[in-house]
Order: sequence, then C-alpha cells, then structure tokens
Amino acid sequence: MNKDLLSAIYGVAIGDALGVPVEFYTRESLMDNPVTEMLVGDMPKGTYSDDTAMTLCNLASFKENNWQLDYHDIMQKFVAWANEGYMACGGIVFDIGNSTRKALQNYYNGLPLDQCGGKGFHNCGNGSLMRIIPVAFYLQRHHEANKFEVVKNVSALTHAHDVCSIGCYIYIMLCLAALNNKGLNKYDLFKKCLPCIEQEARRNADSNAVDLYSRIFDLDNFKNLPLDSISSSGYVLHSLEAALWCFLNTDNYHDCVITAVNLGEDTDTIAAIAGGLAGIYYSLDSIPKDWLADLRNKSIIEELCR
Repeated sequence: MNKDLLSAIYGVAIGDALGVPVEFYTRESLMDNPVTEMLVGDMPKGTYSDDTAMTLCNLASFKENNWQLDYHDIMQKFVAWANEGYMACGGIVFDIGNSTRKALQNYYNGLPLDQCGGKGFHNCGNGSLMRIIPVAFYLQRHHEANKFEVVKNVSALTHAHDVCSIGCYIYIMLCLAALNNKGLNKYDLFKKCLPCIEQEARRNADSNAVDLYSRIFDLDNFKNLPLDSISSSGYVLHSLEAALWCFLNTDNYHDCVITAVNLGEDTDTIAAIAGGLAGIYYSLDSIPKDWLADLRNKSIIEELCR
C-alpha cells in the first residue's frame, strides 16, 4: 500500500464527503450551525461527489497504464463516469460542472483532444483543480517530465485557460513539495517553494494570469488575511486561495477540512482540495477514524492505492 497516495486520496474524499451535505450553504448559516462531523444530506452519509470520482478516474488511468500518461484514457474514464457512474458512489453521478460537462460532450462527439476543454475566462471554474492531485504522484515518479506542461495538459482536458493551469500547477507543486520534504514546517515549505513556482509559471503562462495569484505568492500577508477577505466560490483562484488559507491557518487534518467546509459556498470542492494537501502533509494517521469508517467506496480507493 502506498500510504502517501492513500492519505492524499482519502484526504480528498473525506473533505469532499464532509462538504457534500452543505454545498452552497452560506458562510453566515454555517457560522450559526457549523459542521463538526460527517452528516447525512440528500445522499447517504460518506458520499463523495464529482471531485473524488474524477480524481479516482485520473488515478485509475495512471495505475492501469503503469504510471504513464494517456490523455485519451483519462478522458474515456471521465466519460464513463459521466455516462455510466464509473467511480461514483452507488453509480450515481451528481454535481457535474458546466465546463466539465461541455468538455466531455465535445470528446464524446469526436472533437480532437486539444479542442475539448474550455479556453475562455468563463471556463475558469475549479473542475480541473479538484481532480488533479494524482498528477503529483506521477511527477514524483517521472523526474524528467516537464512539470508545468504535464499539469497544463491534464487540466486542459476540461479546463484549458491559463488561470486554471496556473492554479493546478501551484497546488501540484506544493503537494509534491510536501511529499518530498517530510517533516518540514509548512510555512518553511511554502516559503521555499513559492518563488520557484511563480518563476516557472511566468515562464510558461500569461503573466497577467499569474498576477491573479499574487496574494498566494506574498506568503506572509496571505497567511494573515482575515477570514472576510477569503472567498469560497467555485472560481479556481478563489478555491485555491481558500484551500491554502485553511491549510496554513490550522495545524491538523481535522481542523483544516472543517474550516474549509464552514467557509460555505463550494464546500465540498474546497474541502477536497484542502484535504488532499493536508492528507499528504499530516499523513494517514491524522485522518479521524470515524470519518474513515463513514466514507463510502473505501475498497475501490484502497485497491487503487496499492
């Protein structure tokens, strides 16, 4: 069993499942009635959404192809999820984003792979960021790979704008740094990595798009931003800021994902993004056992993480 991979995927899935019952709740309503445990909503307790299902599709493609990249195979698995419930809890698909739906329809209709993902600014939702974490484990195995290019290509399957590519790249490089620098204080980890991440993003993407992430690159100010200045919308920039802010301002997996859920709005996705990084950083033992017990489809997750 690859414990780092398992802690990352469980980190995503449990954050996702915690957020599903209160998705689109306002921050004000959650301040009055905060989430503190796994809840039953419209779906059974422990149900994860598209965030985890698409993450598992990405991971399944890597595993079945001996950790090689096959973009068509990834897309075929996404289509199987959307059409047949592959990797979904109970085979039930819900919460698919508009940009993702359009990209998968484009692929199903036979469009070339590089024309499927949305390239407009209106396509800059968090639908590629939420599923991207397996790429960190691909890059850990393939040191020679062009990291920005790989992340961009996997994102662009559904979300092809530079703003999405940059958000995914920042996240993946921080996850990779957490994997490769065990025991390093999280502030020091970010301080060490962010200047290189920004430099590489500027070499490979539109500088105006990179500038949108300037708050994250200004680590000292970013960490100390007040809660009111953190948006928890589905815009990829907001989602990444919210997830990283929660990670930096808590000191364990439980508090990180609970803080993310209680930001409101896109609760499942932001908790999934925060939870993936927190799962890697704090390790599998940090994830509450009762949440693990409630999570659905654990056998599928564990098989993929062997």
